Amino acid sequence: KKDRLEKLEGIGFTFKRLNQCPRVSEPQSDQYYNVQKENGPISCNVNDEAVAQSPTEHDQTTVVLNNKTKKTGVRSWDDLFQELVEYKNVHSHMNVPYMVGQLGKWVRDQRIQFRLLSEGKHSSLTKDRLEQMKGIGFDFQVCIARLPWETRYRELIDFRNIHGHTRVPHKSGTLGNWVNFQQQEFRLRNQGKRSSLTDCRFLKLENIGFFNLASWDSRFQELLDFKNVHGHTNVPRRSGPLSAWVEIQHSGFRLLVQGKTSLLTTEKRRKLESIGLIFKILPPRVPWETRLQELVKFKKVHGHMRVPLKNSEQLYRWVDTQRHAYRLLQMGKSCSLKKDRLEKLEGIGFTFKRLNQCPRVSEPQSDQYYNVQKENGPISCNVNDEAVAQSPTEHDQTTVVLNNKTKKTGVRSWDDLFQELVEYKNVHSHMNVPYMVGQLGKWVRDQRIQFRLLSEGKHSSLTKDRLEQMKGIGFDFQVCIARLPWETRYRELIDFRNIHGHTRVPHKSGTLGNWVNFQQQEFRLRNQGKRSSLTDCRFLKLENIGFFNLASWDSRFQELLDFKNVHGHTNVPRRSGPLSAWVEIQHSGFRLLVQGKTSLLTTEKRRKLESIGLIFKILPPRVPWETRLQELVKFKKVHGHMRVPLKNSEQLYRWVDTQRHAYRLLQMGKSCSLKKDRLEK
Repeated sequence: KKDRLEKLEGIGFTFKRLNQCPRVSEPQSDQYYNVQKENGPISCNVNDEAVAQSPTEHDQTTVVLNNKTKKTGVRSWDDLFQELVEYKNVHSHMNVPYMVGQLGKWVRDQRIQFRLLSEGKHSSLTKDRLEQMKGIGFDFQVCIARLPWETRYRELIDFRNIHGHTRVPHKSGTLGNWVNFQQQEFRLRNQGKRSSLTDCRFLKLENIGFFNLASWDSRFQELLDFKNVHGHTNVPRRSGPLSAWVEIQHSGFRLLVQGKTSLLTTEKRRKLESIGLIFKILPPRVPWETRLQELVKFKKVHGHMRVPLKNSEQLYRWVDTQRHAYRLLQMGKSCSLKKDRLEKLEGIGFTFKRLNQCPRVSEPQSDQYYNVQKENGPISCNVNDEAVAQSPTEHDQTTVVLNNKTKKTGVRSWDDLFQELVEYKNVHSHMNVPYMVGQLGKWVRDQRIQFRLLSEGKHSSLTKDRLEQMKGIGFDFQVCIARLPWETRYRELIDFRNIHGHTRVPHKSGTLGNWVNFQQQEFRLRNQGKRSSLTDCRFLKLENIGFFNLASWDSRFQELLDFKNVHGHTNVPRRSGPLSAWVEIQHSGFRLLVQGKTSLLTTEKRRKLESIGLIFKILPPRVPWETRLQELVKFKKVHGHMRVPLKNSEQLYRWVDTQRHAYRLLQMGKSCSLKKDRLEK
């Protein structure tokens, strides 16, 4: 986290491994590393006699150690720069393919370092190097060039002419990688997903027998049989080779329409049409700006932007797509709604939230219209300026006047639910209403969500007056929504077992069914060695009432004995089946015994397990972050550097490696344990 990051930086810790510096298993007082982070690349000095660039820069490193000079096999930045100049003289460009030797990787690294420099992050691309690269006309924004598709295709044809097939081994180099990529794109295409394998490319590869598909006549007969059974030729997607073949015919037809070469001859097309296969021509994609103009016209005519599905399906779908993209944008995910498009939509008064409580008018009249405004308070939706409705997330009761008739929805008002919360507090002495306890639970959760949006500076239905009301009764917005305690659900499950004789609660039977399903999910996570809320104590309680339907203890013990006879030990690998889960249960029971808690692992069972060689391990207590930091400081004082060796200081070495990994996550904008104060330290 931030605090950890600050602490590490405060003691001069470096987050990049300096692999070119020699690893000293037993550092001496007269040999030390001095790592400094300057404006240029990271420098690594041993006795102030050796200077090495950052390992990402492909530099040649010279290190003086015990009066011996050692050179690594990495070439210097200037050598690779000179090679790039020579490459430009020969090829007239500098888009070196990544797979073309060390130069390709170096060129890619320069673009990566330039991007880091542009984002204000630490970069090995110094000012002098940047000027050198710009001086030869290097373009940092161009993607690294790869060999054209047609070139690889001709290589594949040559391979087929020599070997008689197109099964290029994956380990045979760049052509093998290319062939593997085409097969991946073919699978994506068959699944209806986005693929770089266009119709033209697909048919070229099919023509040389790349996909090893069945003959056209045999597939046609399959389609005929499909029609005789189902009465149509609409083969569902992802239903096997036949659906892929039908899609190929449609691709061939589209190529014919475009005037390109196609393997779908006139005779084949007539045969397909004779059994009822309809070739559809996809309409051209309508530009985003055109749809925006359509929405503006719709608003001028109807006075609102509530596009109905019935008469304007295409525009309705487009509007729905914009709302979905806006939700993705709020979650910080990639979407098609860029800044300029967002400003244009906001400029015409477009609302990104559906106002479901407002009546849908299939044929709006001139005297009935929606006026949607986004203010500091909740979204208001007025019909003839006589009806006021709150945001649908607020569970408010809505009154709408339409054709002089008053209609009330079944949603209760904010004030009613607020009053109910006050009464709930008087009875229970708290306001942590469980989510599943009626409409009040959902409303309480929504208030916390709206408060979080308000804190982030986003639009929220929690107005100033409402916020003061909630604070006036002592409502805590930071407390997680309370759920029924685990023990309460466990007692409900015992009651269910006493009545029905088993613990197989149906999933659709309500909250207890959901809870039982959740425990099974947590059990699976626990067996996979992942983080789970199913603690040892909870697990043993559920096992005691036969929840997991596990085999008897003696039968599992016999399995473990058989495992030992075969393998010579009792270290059953994790995720290897029920036996590994059972062994983990025994370890959990032992840990409970050590903690002085109730456990199903009796003394007799423990002795039986130890008699066949099962070793119970007590996990060591977790060392605090601050303690490890102090160990690192002491290590630096003794050795003069922070290159902790794995051999003699394994725990500290692992901790240092964890900090570097967390720093990389932080640079990528991901969540990690390295906070600001730690980074400074």
